[in-house]
Amino acid sequence: IDVAAGAARYAICLFAIGVCTLTLSAYAMPAATSMDPQPLLAVPGAGTRGLQQLNETQRTVADTQQVGADIIETLGVQREQLTGAVQTQNEMESVLTRSSNLIKRMLRRADMIKLTLWLIVFALLCTIVGIALYRWGPNAHGKHSPSPPAGEPAARGGHTRAVRSQPALTSRPACDSATMLVLLDT
Repeated sequence: IDVAAGAARYAICLFAIGVCTLTLSAYAMPAATSMDPQPLLAVPGAGTRGLQQLNETQRTVADTQQVGADIIETLGVQREQLTGAVQTQNEMESVLTRSSNLIKRMLRRADMIKLTLWLIVFALLCTIVGIALYRWGPNAHGKHSPSPPAGEPAARGGHTRAVRSQPALTSRPACDSATMLVLLDT
């Protein structure tokens, strides 16, 4: 409610009181056809009653003015409160907007961290499966470790090692150079 609207209401109230006062004054005093004060004095107690009504009307007007002033003051206080409430609402909207944006950024970061962790877990699982296949898979004895000979037992850990047999030292007869040449020619 605007202060100007309150002041307009106050003015209307004062106008209405003034009209009522004039109406009461006209009915309280007997009508006189001339400007001669004699007929007013002829009615016993008419002046006293008129003064009492006038004083009462003035008190009513003063009370109404006081009530109007109190209403205008209350309206001013309420206007300040409403203005403060609107400012507080605007500040809260600003804070909520910033908070909403911050929460959105935090959720995006959390999603990125989750995605990164899942990728790391996937890479680790692939690495573990690759190592297991390399170590114990079907081609584990292929290029990297030779297969054991048919008669040789397997070593510890599933890998076999080929053992070269050393030639046995036999005693050969000493050959002379002529025998060697004959052997080489043939």
